[in-house]
Amino acid sequence: MSSVWLEVPRRGAVARAQAASIADFRAIERTPYWELLPSWSILGIIEHAAAHSPGKPAIVVLDKDDPTKVSCRLTYAELAAVVRATANRLCEVSGAARPVVSILTPLLAESFIASWAGASVGIANPINPFLRIEHVANIMNAAGTNVLVCGTAADGPGAWNDVGKLGAMVPTLREVWCVGQASGRDSFRRQIDRAVHDRLVCELPLDPDRTTALLHTGGTTAAPKLVRLTERGKLLNAWCCGTLNGNGPDEVIAVGMPYFHVAGAMALALPSMVFGQTMVIVSPDGAAAEFCT
Repeated sequence: MSSVWLEVPRRGAVARAQAASIADFRAIERTPYWELLPSWSILGIIEHAAAHSPGKPAIVVLDKDDPTKVSCRLTYAELAAVVRATANRLCEVSGAARPVVSILTPLLAESFIASWAGASVGIANPINPFLRIEHVANIMNAAGTNVLVCGTAADGPGAWNDVGKLGAMVPTLREVWCVGQASGRDSFRRQIDRAVHDRLVCELPLDPDRTTALLHTGGTTAAPKLVRLTERGKLLNAWCCGTLNGNGPDEVIAVGMPYFHVAGAMALALPSMVFGQTMVIVSPDGAAAEFCT
């Protein structure tokens, strides 16, 4: 094999390459893409990392007011468990319908947990929380949302302050789970705590080419439009981004781009999971945080 490979493609492992020339890219292209990853599901990728490095930090969230402090830390074992639990709960509350979860939060670990869990068993629909509530409702109706994961008034200005209007605007909406709310039926934490964590009890779709995410685009000059993303496409894109930007297992990836944007979701967050790295969320406000500007 060409020296482009840091870890050669082999069954049950993540291939790692270092591309520095056209010849390197051509060497990579000669390898069937399905040999690059041990799984073509996001949950499978997280579980693979958890099996090899269960105690390694997967997600670290810095404090909103003091970036020298950590407000949340999840190991790969903990992350795999909470993604499974979230997926199980999404299936349970969706009944016979396919789970479609919209995410309307600040930049939090839960933003990605809900997105990855939703993509694993249904569809994830991350939404810009600074759109008008009418546009949020239009996006959710186009997606067929049945569960909404959102922020609260404690997070400051955002569409989460108007979610009470969505019940009448989105007929398919069954559940609203609030991140950061400690108790009550609409607490995200309470909903997930009651679910099975150690295994996936709902049926996992086996088609990696099915639509697993609907991201919106546009919205500055017209109503936002939805773009379909497949699980295979997202994971292959993430592998390519990590190969170009750095795929060492000990690297730390700072995430300040929005979870509803392809840069934050696919170029930064997902590659860090694919390559078993540590993702650091710089602030709930992302790169717009005062200490980032």
